[in-house]
Amino acid sequence: MAVCNLCGTEVDDRQSCLYVKDTYPVLRCSTCGLIFRGTIPDNKELDLIYSDSYFFSELGDTQGQGYQDYQKDERFLRSNFRRRLGRIGQHCNGVGRLLDVGSASGFFMDEARQLGWTVRGVEYSSTMAQLAQKKLGLDVWVGKFQDFDDQPMTYDVITMWDYIEHSVDPAHDFKSIQRMLKPGGLIVASTGNINSIMSKLSGRNWHLMTPRHHVFYFSPEVIRAYLEKEGFEVLKIAYHSEVYSLSYISYKLFTIFPWRLVRRGANALDRSPLSQLNIPLNLFDIMTVYARKKA
Repeated sequence: MAVCNLCGTEVDDRQSCLYVKDTYPVLRCSTCGLIFRGTIPDNKELDLIYSDSYFFSELGDTQGQGYQDYQKDERFLRSNFRRRLGRIGQHCNGVGRLLDVGSASGFFMDEARQLGWTVRGVEYSSTMAQLAQKKLGLDVWVGKFQDFDDQPMTYDVITMWDYIEHSVDPAHDFKSIQRMLKPGGLIVASTGNINSIMSKLSGRNWHLMTPRHHVFYFSPEVIRAYLEKEGFEVLKIAYHSEVYSLSYISYKLFTIFPWRLVRRGANALDRSPLSQLNIPLNLFDIMTVYARKKA
């Protein structure tokens, strides 16, 4: 019997199972609608999930669930991060202190720092954190966000880019963010929308339905409930276009179509001059939530 992270309802593993994906049961709470993996990963499993192969596929086959080469896509990532910072600026009066949760190798933090933000990051992967520390000279704390602690009312903005679906305890995370944000501070989080048209059409084959590392799945209503429970005012939920490399898009297709031919095509494309083409894409299934801590 699992327990819903949002409302505390006991969820029967059999009666509430939507389907089994990659051997993991995916459950739905009948009370609040939260969808989540039936078994929460422990520290040992997290170490396996977020080994170096998650960020660099040549180090191990992740079946398209992760990044082909996070560092190689730096140009595209930074381009997207600059646009994200521009949108954050629309909700802020100048710059201040910013915490990035799930900061990887620090590209977003570096872009924010160049605009005048004082930045800090939290990253589970020690390899990625070391890249941020040594190559970019960034302040990155290594470990689970659940174990991270900072002074109350420290930050003006806390960002979580494609992080919260990986969390093992979203309720704890939102509570911690509420504590660490200054009154009037901003939380900005991006995550998949389980109620999107793309998700409903794809079902268990949705490209974000990867329960090995995506533990929780949110709808706009569910993530709003989390935030309002902790005293946030949701300002906006938006769906933004992002720029990807053609190589990355072909690699992610393997998540949907896990066939050898697709993998061969992705590998061939990665070696071709076309691999670094800019492809703007918006499937309207990734939402960005802007919420403010009530003064």
